[in-house]
Amino acid sequence: MIVALLAFSVAAGVVVSVSLPADRTLFSVPLRGSASHLLAEIEDRYGARVQEAWVDTLTPSNRLAEADVLADGSPIIRVVRSFSKQTPASLEETLVHELFHLRLIADGFPALDLSIDYGSVVPDAHMRRVNEQVTRTIQVSLWDPILHFIFYPEMRGMGFDPSFVNTEEFLTRRRKNDLSGLETHTDQLQYYYNAALEFGDRAEAALLSQWYKERGWAASAEEGAAIARLVTSAHPTSPHDAVEVLARVVERVNTGKVNCDPARWQQVRRGRMPIQVAHITMRIRP
Repeated sequence: MIVALLAFSVAAGVVVSVSLPADRTLFSVPLRGSASHLLAEIEDRYGARVQEAWVDTLTPSNRLAEADVLADGSPIIRVVRSFSKQTPASLEETLVHELFHLRLIADGFPALDLSIDYGSVVPDAHMRRVNEQVTRTIQVSLWDPILHFIFYPEMRGMGFDPSFVNTEEFLTRRRKNDLSGLETHTDQLQYYYNAALEFGDRAEAALLSQWYKERGWAASAEEGAAIARLVTSAHPTSPHDAVEVLARVVERVNTGKVNCDPARWQQVRRGRMPIQVAHITMRIRP
């Protein structure tokens, strides 16, 4: 699967003014001016410094970093320890990516609570394990790309290349003819949907289309592109718009199989921060 950089989203913020220096570092990486300004904005909105944590691994295992909000309302970024071997420029880009996720949290973009309703069927242990896998896939492969579609243009305007990691992953996959994780039509269309939203107008987008044709996956490419257009045509900018388009994406990926109930919104608190949660029930069609 395409490398994901995100853990989860949460909440609308409380603006608390704090005094911050102009030049900043995160994880010992010097931040350029625009990135320092973004960090200052995040810490001003949360009323706390962004905490830093090196970790051995994250879930799913291909995740490099994640943004989160602690129980006391403090923002935190976790980075996989092995990623410390990357260049400072690559680390800075990853950290800025996570800062944008923290901004979305403060803007009210929600954590997702996804559930599957099988009607009269009582899920057994196997079905519950499948449910967990499905909800993780929706978070990483369907929801995260919507969030990236929202903030990647601003990242590019700051001089960063937020698509670099994923395009490199694709180019490596193409060179090695690595088809792992792309065994089914659904896998293929989700990968294409993700790339269509994250690659932008990069040349790799055309290479991906050609690669799919060579593999005999033209139908998956066409469907993945159509699902991506649900997002680009809606052009969500608000939390509610983003969740609404996610529901349409989930239904289209599972055409004829799933209906999504309207999201039920809940606000919880982590310290001073009000956290938004969107509860979405996916009903299996008989």
